Amino acid sequence: GALLKLIDEKQITNIRIVQHDAVEVLRDMIGPGVLAGVHIFFPDPWHKKRHNKRRLIQPEFVAQLVQHLAPGGYLHCATDWQPYAEQMLEVLTAEPALLNTAPGYA
Repeated sequence: GALLKLIDEKQITNIRIVQHDAVEVLRDMIGPGVLAGVHIFFPDPWHKKRHNKRRLIQPEFVAQLVQHLAPGGYLHCATDWQPYAEQMLEVLTAEPALLNTAPGYA
């Protein structure tokens, strides 16, 4: 609700809010090279090892995601679960199209 209020107050017209599966949104609703930035906050960590394949931050998803970033675009991910943070960092570091702008921190 606070985001919608801010959008209205600031008369922001270049933002879209979608409540849907992120993989499907990326695949079906967003063109290549158009996103200035992507924020992924606290995706489900799927704590059990047998469920880790369901985590959003996987090499295949990240490879698709970078195809939709505009030149100079960025990806910001956050989690509060250390094992998932380590896996995210591993996956994101392995993607050659991404550069960690916070080395030594994340």
